[in-house]
Amino acid sequence: MRIDWQDKPHQGAWQLTLDADQLLLTRTRPAVQPEAYVLDIGVASIARRWFKHAPPSALEVEYAIEEIENKLETWRHLAGQVQPLHTQDSAVRDIASLAAVPLHPETVLSRDVLEHTFGRLVAVIQGRPASVAGLPADRLFAARLLILREFMHHMQCESITITG
Repeated sequence: MRIDWQDKPHQGAWQLTLDADQLLLTRTRPAVQPEAYVLDIGVASIARRWFKHAPPSALEVEYAIEEIENKLETWRHLAGQVQPLHTQDSAVRDIASLAAVPLHPETVLSRDVLEHTFGRLVAVIQGRPASVAGLPADRLFAARLLILREFMHHMQCESITITG
């Protein structure tokens, strides 16, 4: 999605980066310095703190969800609407690929498709072989998918555009 700032002079775009120990959001708007926000919700830190099994157990996922939701809920009131949402994160591109989204220079991953992919992970957690579900069984993948899902859900993002 390309943004024509002349048509939308008061809107901005949000760039999401999922790092090992933090979630970084950068908001860009025309004629304004970019604003950076850091949330201490990291892929490796969530996996390390909560996921003792690969794939994680249902209880481990519930504990991780509770932590992520608490941190996002506080921040959501400060940030307002986080749209349009973009990322250059190759791991998010991998999630889109695993979700059977056709990859383009600008790939749109909808929240509905992400929810469906999370449902496939839940099936793996409940005992379905990861190879049958077509998903990695590792903790980092589960943490990344969970963080992205919770972020898009709680921030009410309908989609994320993946570039790069």
